[in-house]
Amino acid sequence: NRFKLLAERDRQIAKEAKRDDQTQRKYDRGLLKNDEAEVKAMRQLRSEQAALKFEVAKLSAQLAELTAAAGTSDSVRVIVQQPTQPVNQEVPQVVQQVPTTDPVLVAELSGLRQELAALRKSMATPPVPAQAAAPVVVVPPTPTPSPAPVPTAPARNLDAEVLTVLSQYGSAQVFFDTGRSSVTPASMTSLSGLANGARQYPNRILVSLAGFTDKTGSLAANQALSQRRVEAVRAALISLGVSPSQIRSSASGPDLNASDNASARRVEVTLRVR
Repeated sequence: NRFKLLAERDRQIAKEAKRDDQTQRKYDRGLLKNDEAEVKAMRQLRSEQAALKFEVAKLSAQLAELTAAAGTSDSVRVIVQQPTQPVNQEVPQVVQQVPTTDPVLVAELSGLRQELAALRKSMATPPVPAQAAAPVVVVPPTPTPSPAPVPTAPARNLDAEVLTVLSQYGSAQVFFDTGRSSVTPASMTSLSGLANGARQYPNRILVSLAGFTDKTGSLAANQALSQRRVEAVRAALISLGVSPSQIRSSASGPDLNASDNASARRVEVTLRVR
């Protein structure tokens, strides 16, 4: 009896499983049919949405064109008031195909109807003549007096100024006693004017010094003496304000061409252009 009960229980379990399997298959077939119907409906709905959007865009373009032409000329107004193909005849077939349960399409349909109503109203309203614009009075600008010319200083001619200084002060000679190299007070007076001219243009004027002696004594002694005399004059010019960079000096020793010994014992000071 125990084995019979177990066998009966197994048969019942198998029967229940078979019945559940059949039920699941029927359910799956029903879902598949429902999915196919839903996909088909969705495709139809998308197609209708695309058609409606195309018509809305077309009507919007026509509405913009009519609105832009509403105030241009009488010939354009005649075309607007008597369209060859009324726009309100292009929509009904598309509108009837759109299901009213879709809120997005319902909103688009409502906006389309409002645009059509506004379009019919604008076409039925006679154009308002444009008012003549008030004449524009152009006030000429007040002329601004030009500023008075500012006097400018004439350009300096440095070359001419330097030549004037050279011609005024030119050169000088400092004479010395026999065997001596000190500058006398009288020589300092003559050097002061020459130093004044050299100070005016330190970058344009050079001071040349050339020292000489007479023929008395040896050549070496006279060479050294002429050098000391040049150094004495150089120091005197620096004390009078001449820049050391302006001074060029040379010691020549005895002057063999001098007419006498007194005129040979000298230092020649000459201003020249750099």
